[in-house]
Amino acid sequence: EGRHGLVQPPGPGSPGDLDDGPHIVIDNPMTVEQQVQAAVLQVAIIKAITIGGIVIWSCFVCLAAKCYIGQREAAFSVPLEGATDEKDFQEFRHGVCSWYERPDICCWACCCPAVRWADNLWTMGVVRGFWFALLLYVFVGAITSADEDSAGFLGLLLAVICAGYRQELREKFQMARRGGITYLEDFCLYLWCPC
Repeated sequence: EGRHGLVQPPGPGSPGDLDDGPHIVIDNPMTVEQQVQAAVLQVAIIKAITIGGIVIWSCFVCLAAKCYIGQREAAFSVPLEGATDEKDFQEFRHGVCSWYERPDICCWACCCPAVRWADNLWTMGVVRGFWFALLLYVFVGAITSADEDSAGFLGLLLAVICAGYRQELREKFQMARRGGITYLEDFCLYLWCPC
């Protein structure tokens, strides 16, 4: 009679039985303590997988950054395109939708925005070191990924940090458009299109 978890077909004409398929009878259901232990184990496994993914992602970003630095040093041996007068820095050289003008930068920005962001800030002298800026971005991004309860808040925080540093670039070069509404534009740009 359905002992030891064996599959047993229902009896013919069982009253109120709508399912005609086989049934599994469990003689020894889990106790409440066992259910709690199973739930704790499941949460621990999910957290371990999440942390492992974050560590792998962080290592990948750092490895990509190392490759980027090598590529960047080779690229700086070639002079910049166009003039580099002070007036050239009144606006950003490339617009938001001009990805086709520099596909190499577009690829780096889409695949690894932390690297491009760190490089921009370091090159323009807004931060003292490339690795500091990179690790700041990776750290906030990792926390955002690890804690789903505060991910929305931390995503907003990352957008605020990035927009703040972009404003520093605007100030540093005394760009025509800076402050005021441009902060909101930069915030929205990093919030919805961080690349």
